[in-house]
Amino acid sequence: MRQFKFRIWHKNELRWLDPWGEEDPILSLKDFGQGCTVYLYDREDSEHTNKYCQMDDIVIQQSTGMKDCDGVEIYEGDLVDFDICISSNKGEFESYKKQEVKYCEVNGVYIFGKDEFCMLDHIVKHTIKVTGNVFNETA
Repeated sequence: MRQFKFRIWHKNELRWLDPWGEEDPILSLKDFGQGCTVYLYDREDSEHTNKYCQMDDIVIQQSTGMKDCDGVEIYEGDLVDFDICISSNKGEFESYKKQEVKYCEVNGVYIFGKDEFCMLDHIVKHTIKVTGNVFNETA
C-alpha cells in the first residue's frame, strides 16, 4: 500500500516546517467541509490554535511516491533535470533543466517539464534527478 507523505513550506518564515521536530509546533489539518484549516499544537501549553499560521501562510506538497536516480523522494514543486531520447537510431537526447514537478488533475498523474511529460516510475528512477524545488533552487 502506498504511504502518503507531505512536506510544508512556510511562506513568511521561508523555511520547511518540521511538525515532528522538537522546535516546530505540531501541525494538524482539519477539514470542516469548506476547505482545510491549519492548527498548530503548541508543545509548551498544550493548546490547539491557528493564531500563528493560516492556510495562506503555508504550501503543502505531496510526495509523488517515486524516487529519482539517486534515491531522493520526489515531491510536487521539486525541480528536476532529465534527458529525453529524441532519436533512438542516432542516440540523440534533449536535456531539460530545472523542470517543475506538478500534479495534473485532468489525468490524475504527476507531470514535469514544459512539454508536460508524464512521470512513469520505471523512467523516473533511471533518468530524473531532483536538483532543487520552487522555493529554493538547491535541494
